[in-house]
Amino acid sequence: MKKKYIIRRLLSFIFLSAVLAGVCPQTVTASSIIDPEGTYIEAENYSGSQDLASNPNTNTRFQKKTNIRNSKGGKVLKAGNSGYAANTPGNEVKEYRVYFPEADTYYMWMRGIGYNGNADSIFFTVDDDTWKAWNYGGHYDSFVWTKSMQVGSNNTITVDTAGYHTLKIAMRESNSIIDGFFITNNYYSSLNDSTVANKTEIDPSTDDSGALWTLDTTTIEASCYQAYNAADITFTITNSGVSDATSTGTATSDSTWLSVSDPVPALEVGESHTVTVTFDTTSLSAGNHTGVITFTSSGGSVLNAPLTVTISLTVQHVPTTSSCGSIPLFAENIVSPAIMVQLDTSGSMSSSMSVGNGQNKSRIAIAEDVLAQLFEDQTIEWGFATWAGGNGSSSDDGTSSNYYTNYRIGCHTHDDDHQTALQDKADDGNANGWTPLVPCMRAGLEYFQATRKDNYYKEYFTQVSCQPRILVIITDGIGNTGTNNTKIDDVMEDLIDEGITVVTVGFGLSNATQLDRIVQKMQTAGEESEDDYLYHLHEEEDGTAVPFMAQNEAEFIAAMTDIVSSVKAQMFHGASPALSTSATDGAILLNASFDATDWTGNLSATKFNAFTGVLESDYLWKAADVLPATINGFIYDSSSSGYVSKYTDASIEGDNFLCKDLGDIINSAPAIVSSVPPYYYKFDDYFTFKYNSTVYNRAAMVYIGANDGALHAFQLEDGVEKWRFYPDAVASKLANAESDPAQDMCSSSYCHQFLLDGSPELADIYVNSTTGWRTILTTGLGKGGSAFFSLDITHSEDFDAADNIKSKFLWEFTDTELGLATSDPVTARVSNGTPSTGWVTFFGSGEAESTSDQSNKEAYLFAVKSYNESSVWVDTDGNDIYKVKLSPTTLLDDKTSSPLVVDTHNDDYIYDNIYIGNLYGNLYRVSGIGFNEVPDSDILFNSGNTDHSTPISATPSYAYDSDGNLWVYFGTGQYSEQADKVSTSQQYFYGLYDKNAAINDDGSAPYTLSNLALLETDIVEAYSLDADGDRVDMDGDGDVDSDKYTYRTISCSSPDTNGDCNPSTTHSALTDEKPWAIKLYTSSSGNPSERIITQPLITSGIVFIVTFVPDGDVCEGNGDAWILAVDWETGETLSDPVFDINGDGTIDDADKTVEDDSGDKHQVVGFYLGGGRPSDTIAIYGNNIAVGGTGGLLSGEAPLSSDDDDDDDGDPGLIQVNLPDQDTTLKSWQQDLN
Repeated sequence: MKKKYIIRRLLSFIFLSAVLAGVCPQTVTASSIIDPEGTYIEAENYSGSQDLASNPNTNTRFQKKTNIRNSKGGKVLKAGNSGYAANTPGNEVKEYRVYFPEADTYYMWMRGIGYNGNADSIFFTVDDDTWKAWNYGGHYDSFVWTKSMQVGSNNTITVDTAGYHTLKIAMRESNSIIDGFFITNNYYSSLNDSTVANKTEIDPSTDDSGALWTLDTTTIEASCYQAYNAADITFTITNSGVSDATSTGTATSDSTWLSVSDPVPALEVGESHTVTVTFDTTSLSAGNHTGVITFTSSGGSVLNAPLTVTISLTVQHVPTTSSCGSIPLFAENIVSPAIMVQLDTSGSMSSSMSVGNGQNKSRIAIAEDVLAQLFEDQTIEWGFATWAGGNGSSSDDGTSSNYYTNYRIGCHTHDDDHQTALQDKADDGNANGWTPLVPCMRAGLEYFQATRKDNYYKEYFTQVSCQPRILVIITDGIGNTGTNNTKIDDVMEDLIDEGITVVTVGFGLSNATQLDRIVQKMQTAGEESEDDYLYHLHEEEDGTAVPFMAQNEAEFIAAMTDIVSSVKAQMFHGASPALSTSATDGAILLNASFDATDWTGNLSATKFNAFTGVLESDYLWKAADVLPATINGFIYDSSSSGYVSKYTDASIEGDNFLCKDLGDIINSAPAIVSSVPPYYYKFDDYFTFKYNSTVYNRAAMVYIGANDGALHAFQLEDGVEKWRFYPDAVASKLANAESDPAQDMCSSSYCHQFLLDGSPELADIYVNSTTGWRTILTTGLGKGGSAFFSLDITHSEDFDAADNIKSKFLWEFTDTELGLATSDPVTARVSNGTPSTGWVTFFGSGEAESTSDQSNKEAYLFAVKSYNESSVWVDTDGNDIYKVKLSPTTLLDDKTSSPLVVDTHNDDYIYDNIYIGNLYGNLYRVSGIGFNEVPDSDILFNSGNTDHSTPISATPSYAYDSDGNLWVYFGTGQYSEQADKVSTSQQYFYGLYDKNAAINDDGSAPYTLSNLALLETDIVEAYSLDADGDRVDMDGDGDVDSDKYTYRTISCSSPDTNGDCNPSTTHSALTDEKPWAIKLYTSSSGNPSERIITQPLITSGIVFIVTFVPDGDVCEGNGDAWILAVDWETGETLSDPVFDINGDGTIDDADKTVEDDSGDKHQVVGFYLGGGRPSDTIAIYGNNIAVGGTGGLLSGEAPLSSDDDDDDDGDPGLIQVNLPDQDTTLKSWQQDLN
């Protein structure tokens, strides 16, 4: 497992792949068989047609003509009058379904007439390959055989598999005539009628005599976790013959875990049937399984039946999560470490020690009392053993079945039963005998090798995948029985080879030479690799590891506590990726973090240079370091005036009052209230509010949620906490601390739980003529619960300030359909009847609080009046409602992304549409969101999914172009569940032009993936270049060849002649908008796929996209982050450079391309940001952007941004960007600029 945020080789894990296989040779009639030596087809003998024109008519279609002199067969096809001289057809296509007995490259010639240079080209292709076009080579007015090319470089077509394929011709230039075409795998430099006359002629329009089944796959690979069913698989069976089947087909399976739901119907010609393969794999053992499905024609009317499909199934062991508490996925070691504590109970452990107050206790009694407390920590799978005996001679090694060690209780899942047994076994030691140090270590090796059982469970140790094994040796004497330096070295080598970490504690020990030897070997092994299960857990003196030493009870407690903390620091690590910047109050970057060893949190502020993006070397402040001696806490109180009272030790019965100064901050992002209200509204006299003496120059504040249950309010200037607030919804959890140590955040038994995990969202709203403008803050509990609450924090003061400036509690909202409050709330101004307006707060529904209820959970959008929580909408009967279901049909096991609220008409901040995604990859557009309106939810983008393979988890973004047109941007993918670490599902990023037209009445969406311009991104290793085109020595070490870094490119499968992937969209006139999609990176070896978990940033005509690729290690939560910058309208590479790719401090044309080892140039759209999960949002300040990560700020492996000093240590800073084009209105990101 990885112990830090490093890049590692991705683990290969395939959930599902379908492998195309060639169809076996079939018996076919001669009427459609291609003779590879040469086959002629009359153009009029087509087997099918399709119209591509929007209004097809005679001008857009071929016409059969019989009056053309010298035509073969007496007929030709003549193109209509509406030419389409492009690179792909736009008018009629003629199809010729033929059978190729051999896969090969074939030459395709045309016989026809062109009358002039504007009427002399015809498209051709095979199946869905790239279109090509013949011309007549400058020969006009008579029939000619031609291979001359108008589009494409040669007249070849490629047939990849033997079987039926479709040849196609299509209109290009008007009035062009085609008489026929000739297909051969032989090369001819020229062709004439005499040569063709001796070859085969076929008529694809003639019916064959039988039906033929074609499968789109014959081999399928699938995977699932043990005790789970594999996902259904579908493939297609098609009648590719030229006669209808007269009987049905049956499907049989040779395996009980594999079945096909229904028979194959009697397929008509060209008709397809989707075969659904279902699995019942819950009882299968882990490993590989193979099954075969056989398709048989009941009446024998299918010529090539029977056919078979082979299913290869891999059943994986289920990754086990931590047995205690809720751990953020990106910081989680998914299993509790197994720690076997082996306590020396030799005779000297009966010696007494002072424990204070004139009292003494034996060493063994002290050790057992301390261990009993230590064992209460349920985040660890504890085991306990005692050891003593032998004859004191170094030659007395003991026997493997004993080794003088008694395994009183083995490491086990830490449930209540295990806790009870641990407490019992920690109190039954008896001090007597010699000190067999090496034999007890040998015993520990055998225990963790699962070759000896413990004496309580009578079980061998079972190591869970990814589980660290740690052996803690506690002794008060020099090892004698079976022990010398050679034997210590030998047993340590064996323990290290097995991957077992050893920790030693000297208790009352004066001579620690043996323990020194052990820990120094462990230091070497633990530091050798960051990609294993060996840990260096000891402290160091002058760089050398030393054992934990204790001479009294207090020191022993401290030593054991340090061991546990050191273990947790290695097992659980990471910082919150959330960050924010302040514009009005100076260039300040805020970053939240947490310490998983004790689940405390911190918030730090750093100044940076607004022009260069250089961070100062020192923190401006760290909130945890400047917390006031007396906490100024407040809590919801239904009995108090204003519903708020001081938080005291009497406020919540059963809580551990203020035992933790600042809890962990994981998913909550800091929100900044500026000293001057930041907006520029031109309505409701906002100017007067902004410069009111009680508001102007108010204390600039930072608000953030923490999992101590409070919303914290810090002064931006110095980081001092001014006040904190506990909403009503967290009180019940805090009250459990006294009765359940696992819920006491300051107990050693604490199992981490989320309490207030949501991000505060700020807004200035106009309430009414009496109250006027107010600054409100709305926060959800996030993963902590099912509630949102809102406060009036206009003047930044606490709840005990003077009436005219104190903060006020506004409301707390919950609902049976809300689920976890993980959606970020959004407050916006909407219509309240012409010309009136009002302010509304919107939020989406999350997962069910109980996982058992999630299977029945549907997705909803909620709306409440921002200042008093009253209802906004009505149903069709005029009844007040708070929510609307996104899907008009039942769609279970669902939740939403955070909503994006949009003023689609750009009419002075009156918002009228909401865009919101769900787990099924659909993007909904909700209209009618004003007061007393009936909200209408329709699908703007339909993924077509029936599963969660492309979920939308990040908030969408939007932008207007210079003409006021609205574009919506969003991506797919998530990173919240264990399966997400290994998901290989293809993900996408979308740019949709929303015409704001009505959705189809049947609920279908105007957009699917098939009607978007599809681009794809790739990764290239390359060198940056200077202005002269020479490779750059990026790190200044004089070795250019070592300065190869990873960059991102954009391409497509079918660019036009100018190389454009989305040519129908132009910047000058949006008359033919072409929405686009980027196919994100997927590994060819089945490693986890790239996905979007960060809201995109759109500004200055640029879409900034941050992506994440998990490293595939189910034991960890690591991965790699990337940043891309593409054109907002086309999704393609920008014309101007965006990043300082070559690191010379100037962004110019030299930064547009990089060069690979072969010397090929690549246009750059992005680069590698670094390891760690990226933040939910991108922060922007001037020409600098910042991306937070679980390892800190992410800014890349190459020195693209300025350092904060001159030591060349590559400290990460903000990323400088070039924002040349200001024609994109930025509105959805205004909150991050304040």
